[in-house]
Amino acid sequence: MSNATIDANKALVLAHYDAVTNRHDPEAIRAQLAPDFFDHAAGKRLSAEDVIAHSAAMHETFADLSAVAECLVAERDIVAGRFVWRGRHRSPWRGIQPTGRHVEFPRHDVLADSGRQDFRALGRDRFCRPGAAAQGLIVSYTFVS
Repeated sequence: MSNATIDANKALVLAHYDAVTNRHDPEAIRAQLAPDFFDHAAGKRLSAEDVIAHSAAMHETFADLSAVAECLVAERDIVAGRFVWRGRHRSPWRGIQPTGRHVEFPRHDVLADSGRQDFRALGRDRFCRPGAAAQGLIVSYTFVS
């Protein structure tokens, strides 16, 4: 796999985080997500509208929400990253009442070709179909704490 393809895969991951987490950009989310997008955390396919609703809910819950890639590594068809999310907790989240405090939580993602069944079984990664970066599509994702 060429360095250009690896760089394109990394750029796609960063663009997705930017659209969903940093900017809440519905048009970019619609452009990035493939019709067969599958969220492994939810255990089901999600439409772009579902992801947009999730992004909106996260932005409502956490003021000034952002995610920064502290480390991003790519090899062949796999991209792995450590992201730190930050925001101010202003509405209930997973049963936790709002604190008004600034929060920070790390997340780790591994993204791979959708044909890599060994990773799919773990349910701890994102899967991009072959050539997805060239098409500008994210096929699925989940967050791992």
